[in-house]
Amino acid sequence: MVRRLHRASAPHLPTSELAKFPARRVEEVKAGDHVRDLQTPDGRRIRAHCTTMSNGGRMLTYVDITDLTQKAAMLETLATTDPLTGLYNRRHFLESLDAEWSRFQRYYRSVSVLMLDIDHFKSVNDRYGHAVGDAAIKAVAAACLDGKRKSDIVGRLGGEEFAVLLPETSLSRARTVAERIRKRVMSAQVFADKVQFGLTVSIGMAEATVSMSGIDALMGAADHALYQAKAEGRNRCIAWAPPPPASKAAE
Repeated sequence: MVRRLHRASAPHLPTSELAKFPARRVEEVKAGDHVRDLQTPDGRRIRAHCTTMSNGGRMLTYVDITDLTQKAAMLETLATTDPLTGLYNRRHFLESLDAEWSRFQRYYRSVSVLMLDIDHFKSVNDRYGHAVGDAAIKAVAAACLDGKRKSDIVGRLGGEEFAVLLPETSLSRARTVAERIRKRVMSAQVFADKVQFGLTVSIGMAEATVSMSGIDALMGAADHALYQAKAEGRNRCIAWAPPPPASKAAE
């Protein structure tokens, strides 16, 4: 049984490694009390409890926890995912940003954020209805996923607003990602309810600086750049720049 369990959970291991697994498993049992999760060849999860008996023997109890693990995974997905787009929701995005901010403070590794907003989204809803508006949101979500790098995290903050977390990324590299996403959105076509139309997005970019007080300041900087992009005509990427220091008043 142990050989089959190990082969199911690690089918690509060489035969020599598979042969060692049963011996290691037996040694675990000999060592005494422990709990170990195993996987069966048909994909079920089994929790093995080893209990030391008063006479020195061992009692092994196997419990099928497949349903529990599946439900836990489903609950985790519900807690972290936006149901419309499948992107991370606002809470999970901010938690991820907070973790990156801690690394930035500790190791001074660059971190940047993109804030995206669908241009003229209200007119899409007003003209075509919310179902078509939802299709537009999904199209932008797909463009963000397609344009991001493997390490980047995309979240839907609410409504037509999205954010992208770019770990260990300077502002110049963030601009490359932002432009790629903007162009993907612009080239996409939304088909919904016999309607076809194009979209554009405005994007604000900001890189963390030591003068910022925390993630709220970083998000605020990217948001400020986003509003500037809208004010300058939309369908563009604008980078936030810290205001110049106030000149010293003449004595």
